[in-house]
Amino acid sequence: GFWNAQISWYVERGGRYFSIALLSLYTVFSKSFLIYKLIPIILFGLLFYSNYSLIRLSFGNMYKRAALILTMCVIVVYLLIMPSITQGFYWLSGSITYQVPNILTLFLFGFIIKLLDSNKKKYLLLSILFSFFIIGSNELSMLYIIYFTGVILIYQYVKCEKINYSILILLLFE
Repeated sequence: GFWNAQISWYVERGGRYFSIALLSLYTVFSKSFLIYKLIPIILFGLLFYSNYSLIRLSFGNMYKRAALILTMCVIVVYLLIMPSITQGFYWLSGSITYQVPNILTLFLFGFIIKLLDSNKKKYLLLSILFSFFIIGSNELSMLYIIYFTGVILIYQYVKCEKINYSILILLLFE
């Protein structure tokens, strides 16, 4: 079954439990080639939306048009520095293993910004959930989010001279 396969893959092959689960779900539910063709389109859309959301959060008073232009510039630069766009988006296991955690990392950064602004527990829970998905997708993305969260914790401590326990909980989870 699905869950036994996940356990077997995790124990015998490696720790990319979320990527493996997504790939397994694809094989379970894909009955046509159309789904395979839609995945890169969905990934491009999510990449655009995650970048746009993070830019809007980072520059709160930025006009929508300026945020759209900046998002397009970021995506064009991202695509230009990619070694192979076809392998990055159209090779299914590569796109699930690398693009999905990149997109989730951008959403995680947005949730961390919202958590720092509002200190609402829902953003802490969403941050923990997205961290769980990212950690189970790619080791490099895991290192990025641990580093990013650690820098935020240190910055908050130096700036406010107290520990931000929400960020500490997130860092301990990671």
